[in-house]
Amino acid sequence: MKENFVTFNGIESHYWEGGSGYPLILIHGGGAGADGWGNWNHIMDKYVSQGFHVIAYDVLGYGLSSRPDPVTFNYTQEARVDQLVSLISGLDLNRVSLIGNSLGGAIAASATAKLPEKINKLVLMGASGRRKPNDNSEGVRTLATYNNEREHMERIIRNLTNEQFVITEELLDYRLKMANDPATSAAYQATMSNLNKNGLFILDEDLKSIKQKTLIVHGREDNQVPLQFSLEYEHLIENAWLHVMPKCGHWAMIEYPEEFVKLTVDFLKNY
Repeated sequence: MKENFVTFNGIESHYWEGGSGYPLILIHGGGAGADGWGNWNHIMDKYVSQGFHVIAYDVLGYGLSSRPDPVTFNYTQEARVDQLVSLISGLDLNRVSLIGNSLGGAIAASATAKLPEKINKLVLMGASGRRKPNDNSEGVRTLATYNNEREHMERIIRNLTNEQFVITEELLDYRLKMANDPATSAAYQATMSNLNKNGLFILDEDLKSIKQKTLIVHGREDNQVPLQFSLEYEHLIENAWLHVMPKCGHWAMIEYPEEFVKLTVDFLKNY
């Protein structure tokens, strides 16, 4: 995998890419310590081997992408969507497919509604985007109150995964390193504050405008995003399939990587 930085419209995006063929962008979620590499590196090669040009980028405010000072910058959903739209247009990608987890799913759905001519297919995994202001689950509250401590990070990961998932020291160390960078920490607190205050609700008419074939994946034991959100996505997006994974939490691509890749490759190639 090759590491790159690009700047479009004043926002620098850090990303990893590999392979050639069908363009596929992987979009991580919004939890503390999330970034493109940490969330996707273990399956990127699997997509490359299936003939995809894979890009996993750091969402605005995360990883090594731009993390502007919250005093002068507003971490809104619009800003995150604009980053992805600018990345797709700036890299001159056409018929690109998107896989988005959690916050990344909401970004992917909104970008598809905004830039439909560029998007081929859409995969939403435990996607947020149907949450109204102050409508927060226990998992969301755990994310919003993150205090940079190891025990709290372990509690976050436990909320994101099924009870059989083994939380390794390596995973904890990586997430802590990414989350506790001062600039990232400030951006994260601003992001969580904005999400708590304003919610993250994609309008029904925007979702109804999406005509791309869409696969919706949800873990039955997801404590972060309720299954109801995915049922609403399936109802509102015209060409949508819903797949519910048993004994799975919020991180299908990490909890069951082989099954997730098989499911998504089949959808992207054959539907």
